[in-house]
Amino acid sequence: MNSIKIKVNGEIPGYARGTVVVVQTDDKGTPLEQLWRRRLNDAKTDNCCEVVALKPAAENKRQPRRKE
Repeated sequence: MNSIKIKVNGEIPGYARGTVVVVQTDDKGTPLEQLWRRRLNDAKTDNCCEVVALKPAAENKRQPRRKE
């Protein structure tokens, strides 16, 4: 199953500020739990939480060529 990481920036009952929560999602990336769907929608106006950006995998980075 797919998942995303959400960082808590504001007051969400049961979660401290700065906590990163792993949330299960459907194939389109929509959280399965209604709590997180509502919170992400609210975050557009009050910044209560944010999706943590995933870093690109190291294997996807292209190495520069050496000049000899």
